[in-house]
Amino acid sequence: MDEDSPYLLIMIVVYKLITFRIKNFIGDSSIVTLFLVFFSYILLGLISYQVYVVKSVFFYLFFADSVFYHINRKDIKLLRFSNKHKLYLFCEYLLYSTPFLLILLFEKKITHILAILLAYFTLIYIPRIEIKYLKYPFNLITPHWVTLFRRYKIIFVLVIFMFLCVMGYLHNNYNIFIFVLISISFICCLPSFERERVIEIKYSELNSEEYLNKQIASGLKNILCVISPFFLFISIITLDVNFVLYSIISILIPSVNILLKYYFFKSILNQQLYMIFAIIFFGIPFLLVPLMYKKTILNINKIKNA
Repeated sequence: MDEDSPYLLIMIVVYKLITFRIKNFIGDSSIVTLFLVFFSYILLGLISYQVYVVKSVFFYLFFADSVFYHINRKDIKLLRFSNKHKLYLFCEYLLYSTPFLLILLFEKKITHILAILLAYFTLIYIPRIEIKYLKYPFNLITPHWVTLFRRYKIIFVLVIFMFLCVMGYLHNNYNIFIFVLISISFICCLPSFERERVIEIKYSELNSEEYLNKQIASGLKNILCVISPFFLFISIITLDVNFVLYSIISILIPSVNILLKYYFFKSILNQQLYMIFAIIFFGIPFLLVPLMYKKTILNINKIKNA
């Protein structure tokens, strides 16, 4: 192939864009890492096809990866100067979606493929809307809520979840409601993986127990702000009291994570491992939370007196 070939240029630029994304996400862009990522996409596509998830609305969430990446990418202003640059973006998103587009092709869902390609095309060519002044109803005692929601455009994720709730109602698939509630619960855990500065704790006028209780109360208000609309919507359209239990669980998980934040204040990794351990063992480790409360207060007290 000629070195000046436009096809070769497209391949090189798309390769650079993909390696840049992988390096930012994983911290490594070696050939081995690229192969593993590529293999993961292929494997995910094969698994999806084997379990026939293509018949489910969840299958189309695989294409949301490119949409959210486009919304959050920092180099978008540099890549929208010309049609050539926009073509690079289209090819990049097309490559990410190839395993899942092939599944739709095998299922002869041509109109779905065209709709997805048209969605990518529209996403790239429409003017980007900068939402700078969107105000969130969060308690600013824990500012990480607003920071994370703005940084990762989580409001768009919540809109998609509300759409999934509507789809679940139309298709009489109540498992979608459970999926949405649990997913939102994990989103509400994200702010608790952030840390305030130690100096903010040390010079707080509140004692250790008051500080912890105020953080939990503030976090709980924010959690309710996010989950309540979904709980009310699901309750109204289903009239099923069983979803009260799922809603309580979806509220408890991020609330407990606030406590874990200060229990494992010096190690985010240990906090994450504990949450994973609790999920794997069906929440049994959460039974230790009352015992951890006093230890958490002592940890905060050590920080204040350090």
